[in-house]
Amino acid sequence: MRRFFGVLLPAVMAFAASSGQQPLAVTRPAVGPTSDPLTWRSERTIDSRIARRVRLIAVQPPGPGLAPIASALLPGSGQYVLGQDRFVAYAAIEIFTWLRLRNDRADQARQEALFHDLARSVARANFSPNRPDGDWAYYEHMRDYLESGAYSLSGAGPLVPEVDTVTYNGALWRDVKRHNPDLASALAEYQTRAVQPDFLWSWRNAQLQWDSYKRTTDQRNDAAGRITYDLMVIGANHMLSMVDAFAMIRLRARPRLAGGLDISATLSVPGFLRARLRK
Repeated sequence: MRRFFGVLLPAVMAFAASSGQQPLAVTRPAVGPTSDPLTWRSERTIDSRIARRVRLIAVQPPGPGLAPIASALLPGSGQYVLGQDRFVAYAAIEIFTWLRLRNDRADQARQEALFHDLARSVARANFSPNRPDGDWAYYEHMRDYLESGAYSLSGAGPLVPEVDTVTYNGALWRDVKRHNPDLASALAEYQTRAVQPDFLWSWRNAQLQWDSYKRTTDQRNDAAGRITYDLMVIGANHMLSMVDAFAMIRLRARPRLAGGLDISATLSVPGFLRARLRK
């Protein structure tokens, strides 16, 4: 873990200090116009070599004042700078949670591929040769309804909505008519929300596959929930590490002569910000 921070920390601290720390500069000694040309060329060569070497030197780590910023970027880095061993806990949580997030995202993608394939090869196989993927709400409807129902009972003629309320389109048409008594408006809403011909489905005579589809979508939802939890843990770890580092460098406790402690807090302003505030 210390080797990990030894490699990654310089880059993080350099990023944290980039707004307030000036880059290193190489000054070439002044050479007069009467200098010997050979001496001038040798000095210029040495000067260019020094410049190349300086560019290769890593930026020196800033003082402990930037530890909270470093912790916000990489949890545990501020504690590492301040010499606190608990940087290991923050780093371990960060690494473990990112690995778990990667696995959960892979699991979600795997489950989505499975139920997409089930829907395409079983429930939608007899309706359209195209069978494009739908959004998540579409696949949720496939969980709740055995069949989508027809989009229009008239085929290629004028739109005649499905009336079988056991199907999704039939239940949709029933609900649309209840809250929209105007026929033209109801038809327009149905046309927008109903399952279109390329997305029709039926799980009839495929109960086992439908049960498998439901289990797969449940597992996809579980993976999505874990992803949300992982992101919350990562955000909390960044915040706690930053607050912890800030408290270590800002809080000062002094014993009172009469007993007890005086606790004070100080806040330093970076030099570049002080210069702007003076303007």
